[in-house]
Amino acid sequence: MSSYLKKNGKYGLKIPKGVCVKIRDKTVALGEYADCIAKNYDLQGVLQRLGGLEASYEGPYGEADNWSSLQSELQGAKRTAIRSLLSQVFGVDTVIGLSDEKLRFIGLDEDSTN
Repeated sequence: MSSYLKKNGKYGLKIPKGVCVKIRDKTVALGEYADCIAKNYDLQGVLQRLGGLEASYEGPYGEADNWSSLQSELQGAKRTAIRSLLSQVFGVDTVIGLSDEKLRFIGLDEDSTN
């Protein structure tokens, strides 16, 4: 993290943009079926990793002034990874036409935080 001087004269902590991009890219990469197979990950393992990401990053970055921005990026990246992985496994976009309830159940709705 980096520190910066706020307008009120106090210092704040900020997660650099490059770190946010790297975290997002790493999260989205969990949605690559070939990479998961190469690393001996199974679907359950990938979903557990994705589910625990927010908590794992909150420890080192939770006090940053832009933590909520990274949190939002992580949530979007998790949805992207899950959708990509399911599509690659089943060979089709498996979520087209699913109800909001079903999207929420598999963590792909906009309000999903896990």
